[in-house]
Amino acid sequence: MSSNSGNIINYSVRPAKNVERKMIRDLFLRLRSFGELTNFQYIGFGAKYFVDFVMFHKHLHIKKMISIEKDRGNVERYEFNKPFGCIDIKNEQSNDALSKINYDKKVICWLDYDGVLTNNVLTDVVILLENAKSGSTISVSYNSHPYQPLKLKEKYGDDLSQSELILKELGCSIRKEMLPTKILEQGTLKRHNFSKILRSIIFNQIDKTLLNKNAGLKNDEKWIFSQIMFFDYKDGAYMSTIGGVLYQKCDEELFNNCSFDSFDFYKSEDESYSIEVPNLTIKEINRLRENMPLTEFDIDNQAIFPKTIFSEADILKFSKIYKYFPSFSEVESA
Repeated sequence: MSSNSGNIINYSVRPAKNVERKMIRDLFLRLRSFGELTNFQYIGFGAKYFVDFVMFHKHLHIKKMISIEKDRGNVERYEFNKPFGCIDIKNEQSNDALSKINYDKKVICWLDYDGVLTNNVLTDVVILLENAKSGSTISVSYNSHPYQPLKLKEKYGDDLSQSELILKELGCSIRKEMLPTKILEQGTLKRHNFSKILRSIIFNQIDKTLLNKNAGLKNDEKWIFSQIMFFDYKDGAYMSTIGGVLYQKCDEELFNNCSFDSFDFYKSEDESYSIEVPNLTIKEINRLRENMPLTEFDIDNQAIFPKTIFSEADILKFSKIYKYFPSFSEVESA
């Protein structure tokens, strides 16, 4: 991971992340169209909690799992905490580890970075695009908190426009040829718009890589990357996740058979799915859950949802994610 944030954050109990993880699990389950999921390999960043590894081993039944950990100071702790013997820990930078992995199996890869989008992230994407087999999925998460205009002006001066300031700052961590050629001048630093800018950088890299990879190939051999997820969420920091399936043109029917678009949270373009988890008590959660799914009429029914207790915004937020809503509880023993 980009930093040793596992020592600070317990990734198993972040509510929005918890919801996202379950949604990603359900998307990955659709990959059965490309073959038995037990024959895939999973690549991710386990840290010391290995939350994603536990979920994907239990639900996808993947037996070959690779956790990349650059933190050399805690190798023994990671080995001690890994929940299954089928997890192989690679103790090196992700660029190096991904270059050495055997891609004899299709890959389900979720690289959950805690830092901002950088050249190292783009390089990881390139390595996976160049090596993964048809039917693999590649996903990356990263910090997408918008820049603060005043700080940019302090750093670069007042003579640059907002879009110029943003491109200047992005250029500190992203190679110039991957940056967008033009961005909106107004509203660019709003969370939603800034997230779109970062997505465009990732797809600039994807498009360039596949253009080179497809050079000289017959039409049915050409490679396609189809986005299936674009999440924005906030558990403290603003985060985004982009993911899609890499496949050859001859496997396009297999991709279509996955029916990813049957999920409400499926996103194939630059409009993200925003995960918002309302702050509710256990009793409030139970009342709402008992009445799911709901219609607009149900929201206005004060006998079910008294307005002194439930806001319409919270009811709507809950209705979108109730099947994935986290259940945390404390168990005490005498």
